[in-house]
Amino acid sequence: MTLAASNTGKPQLWPAVRVLRCALVLLPLLILVGTGLRGLDFGLHWDERPWQIGPVKQMVRSGSLLPDYYNYPSFDYCLNLLVLAPDAVSSRIAGESSGEHLLRTLDSAAYLMRLRAVYLMIASLSLVWVYLLVLQRRGSLLEALFAASLLACSWEVAYHLRWVATDGMLMQFAALTVLLAAHALKSRRESWLMAAAAVAGLGCGTKYPGGLLVMPLALAGFFGATGCTPREKVVRLIKATAVFVVVYLTVTPATILEPAKVAHAVLYEMKHYARGHGGHTVGPGLEHAWRMLTYFATVLFSPYLAIALLMFALAIIGIASVIARDWREAAVFLVFPAFYLLYFSTQGTMVVRNLLAVAPFMAIAAARGACVVGEFLGGNRDEPAAQLPRPAWWRAVWVGLLGATLCLNASWLIASAESIMARHTDRFVREAAGYIRAHSSTRFLLSPRVKRDVAVVVPRLENVTVDPAEADVVVLYAREGMRRWHDWPANWRGLTQACFGPREVNFDMYPNWWGDDHIVAIDRRHAEKMGLRIAGSSEDTEVPHETVLVRRANKRAALSAPISANSLPSSWALPPIDPRILIPRAETEAMIGPLVRGPTSGGWELDGTACTYVGRKGLVVSVAIISTSAFDLERHDPQSVAISSDGGVSAYAARTGPLGDVRLFSRSFGSAVIVHVSGDSRSNEKRLDLAKQFASTALERLDATRELSTPRKPRH
Repeated sequence: MTLAASNTGKPQLWPAVRVLRCALVLLPLLILVGTGLRGLDFGLHWDERPWQIGPVKQMVRSGSLLPDYYNYPSFDYCLNLLVLAPDAVSSRIAGESSGEHLLRTLDSAAYLMRLRAVYLMIASLSLVWVYLLVLQRRGSLLEALFAASLLACSWEVAYHLRWVATDGMLMQFAALTVLLAAHALKSRRESWLMAAAAVAGLGCGTKYPGGLLVMPLALAGFFGATGCTPREKVVRLIKATAVFVVVYLTVTPATILEPAKVAHAVLYEMKHYARGHGGHTVGPGLEHAWRMLTYFATVLFSPYLAIALLMFALAIIGIASVIARDWREAAVFLVFPAFYLLYFSTQGTMVVRNLLAVAPFMAIAAARGACVVGEFLGGNRDEPAAQLPRPAWWRAVWVGLLGATLCLNASWLIASAESIMARHTDRFVREAAGYIRAHSSTRFLLSPRVKRDVAVVVPRLENVTVDPAEADVVVLYAREGMRRWHDWPANWRGLTQACFGPREVNFDMYPNWWGDDHIVAIDRRHAEKMGLRIAGSSEDTEVPHETVLVRRANKRAALSAPISANSLPSSWALPPIDPRILIPRAETEAMIGPLVRGPTSGGWELDGTACTYVGRKGLVVSVAIISTSAFDLERHDPQSVAISSDGGVSAYAARTGPLGDVRLFSRSFGSAVIVHVSGDSRSNEKRLDLAKQFASTALERLDATRELSTPRKPRH
């Protein structure tokens, strides 16, 4: 073929090559979206209904685009409302108004699943922006594919993207902003800078710290204005800033219309993050920075420590390479993640989902580092001839090793999605029993519920002890541990030796998870160090003397009339009452027979604290005092069933557990409880009846105690 013929054919091949270059990113995108959709129905997430769907319900009720909740900006609420739009024209129940129809839809499981799918799809676009950003920076196809695949196969990224939350959305806006800003720097065209400003405005409208996206925007505008006068540079930056502000205000108009509420919400979150948040509390400054560095090095890239460390090392090499290649491009690329991490390091709270916005940049840096290592192993034409030659197969082995790491991460994602599909089976109890049996030389202490559940699937295990001093490892359900969910120490890789449950979340990062309960195995010395106490097993303090007071108050407690749960007032306030005083031992034994232990403190449900009663034949009952707002969190789950309960209260039963566990949510006008009954040979109906007895008694006592503790106005 002549050179002329070659040149003639090239334009005909170019569109196909361009399509191929873009199509390669579909493979990691398919893995991320496919596994995400497979595991979409993972159960409860604490923020979704109250803080993501709740403001949209307020918008529907008021007929206004103001959500009246501004702890987050309003982009997510606008998106959630847009996802609701098809239901505005769908068929309604006879006699139902359009507002009632939309409110009922917002409470439905179908809407929540649709919303999760939309968030997953949009946040997954981060892969496309990462891929294009590498190509835009003169990277190879393999480098771009590896960066996108590394992000797609990160378990930390994958499970966070299933959530209806601001973090995944900000991640993709951050990657897109930097992509557009880098293109504006390279092309010197103002239109790309304005596009970057608009996307940055959306990022700030998603999460307030997203306002830091103005920094790559400003640098791109300044560096890209080569040949412009100082006045022209200033005008250019003012235009970009104006676009940023207009887009942000369009998304969150309450900044102008309700500035006092927005300021109050922002100040609240600033104080919240400054003072700490339960087990997520860290020391601001160096401690927080070190904990973030540890997370990036050992967790972000892979659940396998060796892979995570390797990728982090490559990211460090990649950052150095990016800076050495072109410091201006490096500044545009790195300024947002650098200042974003600097800002969060000054806070007293570390929740790893906040770090998701940095993940695309870490993936790009790791891919660059991998290329640097590959070039070193493959040799360089510019190297001195005296240098020792390197075998050609070194580079092939390196590429194969990187491919193997991606395959391992991808297989973890697939297995995690399948574990979520099995969340309502006894698979995890059997896995826990198999783990105990496989470690025959280790002595295990089992919590009351785990002991009962394991006995159902494996009648006899020789390496189980009832003496805590003899145990090497303790095994418990997470909700049987600690006194409150706040007490679990978060962000601690290696918190558990093993975790059995659906892999919808990294338990070591979120041990206070309100979703499905997990069976965890923890080294005894580790457990002692963190102050772990097990409900029904650990030593307990004496029951407070308020028992007598509550008994007397019970005689005057009035039962409330039946009221629809939708009409009841809700609050996140919790009464300062020890749940052990609600149902004394004697009354409990009258209901279930002789007790082995109880009432003992410890354990928790959702935002409340619990006490536990351990009966004969493996019967375990826990009673938790929760807030009336938390009562609604599982009420709209398709497996939850409304229950008629004594005492004129609203109640529902969550889905029965695979081994017959019953969880009853019950509330009165001002109080709410969860009663969890498991064990013995009773039928599910009898377990439910027993739960209703406990709930009715507990609510009467709670209401009476609240009445006595409420100061009365003096009579004149």
